[in-house]
Amino acid sequence: MPKQEAVALEELLAARRPGWTLPQAFYTAPEIHALDVDRVYRRNWIYAGPACHIPNPGDYFLFELASDALIVVRSEDGQVRALHNVCRHRGSRVCLQEQGHARKLVCPYHQWVYACDGSLAHARAMGPDFSAKNFALKQARVGVVNGLIFVALSADAPDFVEFAATVEPYLRPHRFDEAKIAHRETYDCKANWKLIVENSRECYHCPTGHPEYTHIMMKGGEQHACRMEGYEKRGLRTKRQVGPWYHVARYPTGRPEYVTQSLDGRAIAPPMGEFTQADSGVMGLVTFPSMMFLGCGDHAVSFRFVPVSADRTRIEGLWLVRQDAVEGKDYDLAHLLGFWKATGEQDWKLCENNHAGVASSAYEPGPYGEEEPDLERFVRWYLDQIAASQPANAKA
Repeated sequence: MPKQEAVALEELLAARRPGWTLPQAFYTAPEIHALDVDRVYRRNWIYAGPACHIPNPGDYFLFELASDALIVVRSEDGQVRALHNVCRHRGSRVCLQEQGHARKLVCPYHQWVYACDGSLAHARAMGPDFSAKNFALKQARVGVVNGLIFVALSADAPDFVEFAATVEPYLRPHRFDEAKIAHRETYDCKANWKLIVENSRECYHCPTGHPEYTHIMMKGGEQHACRMEGYEKRGLRTKRQVGPWYHVARYPTGRPEYVTQSLDGRAIAPPMGEFTQADSGVMGLVTFPSMMFLGCGDHAVSFRFVPVSADRTRIEGLWLVRQDAVEGKDYDLAHLLGFWKATGEQDWKLCENNHAGVASSAYEPGPYGEEEPDLERFVRWYLDQIAASQPANAKA
């Protein structure tokens, strides 16, 4: 990074007051956005999608982050791999479709042919000294835990084994590897990604910003503790576990008559995985920098935040149900989408309003309130990432 940018970053880091929002440039400066991509997103594990999206060898989908694109594919040996979508001949993209199935991956430019494990299977007219084994597609790191696929573009990413061991008991009953994608929704949110993460980590705004969420989730009392105890007796983990870049927990809906996260509280779809009772709580998994995952006994919803520019974030939402559930018979799509589509779209609008204000010449950092304790944890984690002096190692 040029010296003048390093000096500016040091000044910004020094100016940040603990317990207060970040200086404006962290949310609006293109130079900071570039550092966010390199030092935050490329250095950490990013949720790519559910493994049920690629159940068979040859199934693939594309994962994109800034200038990088990965082919997330199941190879013939059943392993999930993340292949850089860059032909080793002259650099063309190999896969052009967002998702699909292919026995071989064929570059459309000069027809170099790759197996789904990334090895080069055929390259026409390359001469007698050419060795195909030296020209396999480059691979990113992959971690899979209970049907959730994570990728890392850097060798610097934190320990995945420790993360997987912590969250696995919470994910296991849902058996997300036996699910299917019922719906996907993509939003172009006119806000910096950090504002969206901050919004997702507090409910100070919920009473006025989310009438549906408040009605369904923000009640409790004695019945809350009783329901949590009931989950534990059924072998469901509930206690919040906090790691350096994630946290996971299970908790009930606010109202005991609401057995899942639906607008009317009724079950949405057939039970998933090991669940037999409608009220199985909400498994909430958050990973920094990019993912929020909510799993009920009958469905799951995930939101992934992908930075596009300093003032744009692509939000990718997925709704999962049991693999054999049939739309129109076992579940109604409007019923499935109702709760989180309403809540999410309310949030994206709040974040756009937030960014518009932060971008104003009148903005200056403000203090976090008593109902926003998780914001300081996220911001401290973020500042540790961006303060790292070395660029991410792309040779993961």
